[in-house]
Amino acid sequence: MRYYIISKKTCNVKVNGCFLGKADCTTSFFNAEEGALLELYPLDNAFSPITATLFSNCNNYNGITAYEYNGGYILLPFFELKANYTYKLLFNEEFEFGNVCVFLDGQIKLFINAKEGSNLFYLPFLPSKITAKQKKDILFLTLTNRTQKECMIFNLNKVPTLILTNPIQEATFNDASFTLVRKVNLLRSSFIKCEYDYNGIILNKNFIKSRAISALSPLLTPFAFLEELLEKLPIEEFLDSSLQPHKQMIFEFFGNFSTFIPLIKNERPGAILLYKKRAKEICFMQNNGLISDFYFI
Repeated sequence: MRYYIISKKTCNVKVNGCFLGKADCTTSFFNAEEGALLELYPLDNAFSPITATLFSNCNNYNGITAYEYNGGYILLPFFELKANYTYKLLFNEEFEFGNVCVFLDGQIKLFINAKEGSNLFYLPFLPSKITAKQKKDILFLTLTNRTQKECMIFNLNKVPTLILTNPIQEATFNDASFTLVRKVNLLRSSFIKCEYDYNGIILNKNFIKSRAISALSPLLTPFAFLEELLEKLPIEEFLDSSLQPHKQMIFEFFGNFSTFIPLIKNERPGAILLYKKRAKEICFMQNNGLISDFYFI
């Protein structure tokens, strides 16, 4: 079986005790038999290594997500910080609905205790500042540290549930609506503004716009197209005139992929799209720098 490793953090790769090389955000691969022992050691010693026994038809390992691809699997490791099991209370506040508590015990955890139920959540990073606001049955939690700012939004009706989490620059909250402005490293846009409303069941995204638009080379156009497709931003500017009337069909064709890995083969751009359990490779055709066709391999 062939395995492809793509890692945000550079790591050493060992299979059955043999060192194979390093893996990073570029695609590398190895062949291994059923039951092989995979060991990944991040070069940053602040993060813990990952060990997994490889099996076919397995999409989730401890610390690794696997996607079926090209008769094998793409492996995406997620390294965790080495645990410090000293308990530390970071935030504790009472609200009309109940209590919100953030604490550190090897992982960064959020506990929401409401009148009709409680739930435990894991936070994406260690915050230096935490603010929480309640608007009717919605809790807005903002996490901030020196380099990151994240907004987490929860439904407090019965058992607390996470509605949305997003990195942000700024946010405003009303009783059943909210506006998030976030900076993203898109090829064509530096800021995205989203306005939402929530009726307790359905989250509606009402308005989206991008700004600080920059020019691109034709080779990068398909990648910018995929980025803005993910963000549900307008895509007409990337399309040849023959495709522009078919925007809705294009969104349906690509479906709900979670991210993509850029590829260039024979000087032609393409990408690997990651869906829930499967990865699919797509190729692009261009006319005068615009996308004129695309197809899955």
